[in-house]
Amino acid sequence: MTLQEAFAEVEDHSRGPARQHDLNKMIVMSICAVLCGADS
Repeated sequence: MTLQEAFAEVEDHSRGPARQHDLNKMIVMSICAVLCGADS
């Protein structure tokens, strides 16, 4: 199971300009950033 598959069930409630970003990709990027040491 990939990270994207694991979070596929998360519902995206974004509206307006925020809809241009895929929620699943944002979650995966956030997890990767934290694993690499990002803190903000």
